Amino acid sequence: MPLLPSKSIQEQPDIWLERWRVIQADRESRHFVGFSVEDQDGRVSTPIVSFNPAERSGLTASGRRYVLVGPPGFDDDAEYVWECYSGFYEIKEVVDVTDQYAGPGGQLEDE
Repeated sequence: MPLLPSKSIQEQPDIWLERWRVIQADRESRHFVGFSVEDQDGRVSTPIVSFNPAERSGLTASGRRYVLVGPPGFDDDAEYVWECYSGFYEIKEVVDVTDQYAGPGGQLEDE
């Protein structure tokens, strides 16, 4: 399955993610991994630079804002994109840190 290029930030400044996770790569950067509601496809963000739990959103190095929809989860399309991304950037170690972005029971604090 080929990966499609992302729209520009001007065209799509916000991405709404369902079935999302947060992955830490090689102890250096964290990335949103999930299913884009608008594009109906798997998505991996550039490194997260800030996160606002009250708004359930994070800003990434590209300047794009990711909004987390619903509880965390797993998505096959997003996993495929993550595998391609981590292979391209030669990421060797990953840690799922989703729990640090979600409250008890896998829900964000305001749910």
